[in-house]
Amino acid sequence: MAGGAAMGAPLLLGAAGLSVASGIMNFSSGMGQAEQMKTQIDAEKLAAREKAVALREQLKSTLATQTAMYGARGVALDGTPMTIANASFAQTDSDLLTNKTNLGMTLAGLRSSRDQARIGAWSGLFSSIANAGLMAGSIGTKPIPTPASTPKMAYTYLGID
Repeated sequence: MAGGAAMGAPLLLGAAGLSVASGIMNFSSGMGQAEQMKTQIDAEKLAAREKAVALREQLKSTLATQTAMYGARGVALDGTPMTIANASFAQTDSDLLTNKTNLGMTLAGLRSSRDQARIGAWSGLFSSIANAGLMAGSIGTKPIPTPASTPKMAYTYLGID
């Protein structure tokens, strides 16, 4: 039996090593996912800024076109033309607010995904290291009998002699 236990030790050590290696690979993958989420967060912020700039430029263009049209016809920029300009301002403000709200929700989701990837990476690494420690620590030990496997021990466990 000692020979069997001696042969099992290298297998347990090998399994422990594979557990750690797997944990390191999973950690690296999880941290890579977290980095991808960070890059996507930065890209979303940039896209939102570009959209805001485009909306403002569109407003300027619209107002310039309206001003030129009304000016060419000799219409003063008060009354209905000013109401139309104000409506353009209001629409742009609404679009910018919607853009900002959508960005906030998108970023919250991406940050949550990034954080979950980091948590998964770390917990997987710790789990594989703990598993490897348990495997390595069990080398040379006898299995612990459970109450169900030893009837007399079950009685003692339950306090019955």
